[in-house]
Amino acid sequence: MNLDLTGLKGLQPQVAQVWGRVRLVPLVRAQVRGDLRIGLRRYADQFGVVDVGGRPDAPSATVYGGYIPHGMVVGWSTDGAEVAGDTVLEPYEERHPSRALRACGVKHRMIKRERRGARSRLRLLPLHVAMEAYLGVHFGGPDFAWDVYSERVLRHGLTPRVEWITPGYVLPDLHSALRLFEIHEGQCGVLIFVGGHFAGATVVSHPADYRRMHRALIDDFYGKMLAWASWYAPAADPAPVRLDAARVGDWNTLGVELRAARDAWAKVEAGFADSLLGRPANVERAYRMKPFELVRFDTGYTPGEVNHIGEAIVRDDGTVEYLKTYRLSPDQAARGFLLKHLAAHCWQLEEAAAARKQSVAQLIGALERAELAWMLKGHIRDKYRT
Repeated sequence: MNLDLTGLKGLQPQVAQVWGRVRLVPLVRAQVRGDLRIGLRRYADQFGVVDVGGRPDAPSATVYGGYIPHGMVVGWSTDGAEVAGDTVLEPYEERHPSRALRACGVKHRMIKRERRGARSRLRLLPLHVAMEAYLGVHFGGPDFAWDVYSERVLRHGLTPRVEWITPGYVLPDLHSALRLFEIHEGQCGVLIFVGGHFAGATVVSHPADYRRMHRALIDDFYGKMLAWASWYAPAADPAPVRLDAARVGDWNTLGVELRAARDAWAKVEAGFADSLLGRPANVERAYRMKPFELVRFDTGYTPGEVNHIGEAIVRDDGTVEYLKTYRLSPDQAARGFLLKHLAAHCWQLEEAAAARKQSVAQLIGALERAELAWMLKGHIRDKYRT
């Protein structure tokens, strides 16, 4: 797949805007083509159930329940013609957080094509394409009936898989930052930092789309560790833009120096997101929509590193037209790593432990810390624990 996040082709970072513990780095698109537009669709409830198999009129027994603050409508043309924004963009009204407590009742499909032809439309749930892939990491469990695994796993697989997320309105400074910060001319995205931690990136294809979606970032979901950072981490420092007084002689040279300093610091700001932008990604196509592809990706589940999952719409030339990312917590990354490691070694504990240069007891300890020890039969855990 043609996805290169290093530098985010076609997007230029600007100097960060800082409020409390939140730092937002605006991303400005150099060229806006207009043949892909993205809008929001509101739903009555913020929790929903997604059918992940079968026909829409005959749902399967496999469902995905999750936090669904809004849907997204993607309109595009196959011939490069501009898409009229008013045909896909829908007004967004901020909702009160208490509505998140309402019971599940909405049923969607993860990706649904609503219109075909030269002017096509696709509906999707933001970040759920990526999260479904993460939750589905070797969801079926062992391929063979190894006698170390519990009957529950052998009969039903690793179900249910549950992960906790943090809605944006839980982060106290984010609401104020989104309300007060300037939206730049040509801005199509933003890098979000909370308490010094890179929280994620959001990119859309058109500045008008971003203006409509800017406030909706308060309803997106973020890693749970960012809730702690938003309350207890030190406040972020503003960008230290410094000018060389010796090179300033009049208003014109002052403007030149200021622009050069701002550009230099903007690159530094974007460099703080190197846990995403400086790493290769494992990419899987979710949907083909010529001349674009909807893909989901992860940066791996490497222990001790910052890991991200996400989804993107990428043009055939590699331009990222849409991007949303989610930062995995260390325990989430550990679960993904261990499941992939076990699957790579045919779910045999001895072989998997040897590959990690560990004893089986140490591997089981890692499974316990990752809250996956329930996969194993109780007497197996007791045997190696003693």
